Amino acid sequence: MLTAHLQARRIRLLPADDEDRASAYKRLSGGEPPTDVNAQFTIERRDTGEVVGFGSLGHLDTARGRVQVDVLTDPERTENGLGLEATVLVINAAFAMWDVDRAYFSARGELAESLGSMPTMITPEPHVPEHLQKRATADTAVLAVHREQWLKYGTKFLERLITRPTDDRKGH
Repeated sequence: MLTAHLQARRIRLLPADDEDRASAYKRLSGGEPPTDVNAQFTIERRDTGEVVGFGSLGHLDTARGRVQVDVLTDPERTENGLGLEATVLVINAAFAMWDVDRAYFSARGELAESLGSMPTMITPEPHVPEHLQKRATADTAVLAVHREQWLKYGTKFLERLITRPTDDRKGH
């Protein structure tokens, strides 16, 4: 059974409300926030306490075994992989909270190309949900992390993110 870790070494997820979501999207993207949200988090740096992003899980479809992941971070405040840490925590929360087979998300441009080159963990989503088809552009990719792959690879990566470096050395 997975645990919904809400804190890594450098990032923590805090419960959020609709006002937090609207504010984050206005400030970070200027776009409309996601709708049909089932869980949402502000993303906070542990070293400064500064809110640097927003994560949500939505469009939960238990019949098809999937949930949408949205993570939005401020690139100027999430250097050195902090955005990736937040994304890993949000994806893990999806699998810990619901019995879904996959967590899907959309990415554009270079990010989509980069993520698409990791077939061990991330694969193209074969059944793109209608709500994403409507807003997709030519360079949009809908990608998925499958539970089986998450359990095999993602949880190991997560463990490295939540374990203090001194904890790592104790076993060696």
